[in-house]
Amino acid sequence: MTLKILLAAVAAVSLAAPALAADKDKDQEQQTQQKQKLICRTDTATGSLTRKVRTCKTADEWRESNQKTREAVDSFTHDAAAPQQASNPLGG
Repeated sequence: MTLKILLAAVAAVSLAAPALAADKDKDQEQQTQQKQKLICRTDTATGSLTRKVRTCKTADEWRESNQKTREAVDSFTHDAAAPQQASNPLGG
């Protein structure tokens, strides 16, 4: 009797293992698709009240674009805030 139960348990585990592996592969594929999913944003075109521009990028591309913009603004404000030494053409 216990041999039959043991054999049934081994059979159940051996049949479930490929299904669990398939679920894991499916989860990884869904995560990859979510990372590559396009996120679209509609902005008003510069200099226009009515023209709209639609931009679609992945989450990583938006993150990179935002980081570059942040760095450019920080650089610009840092340069503008730094005191500039005026040169005196009269030498004094």
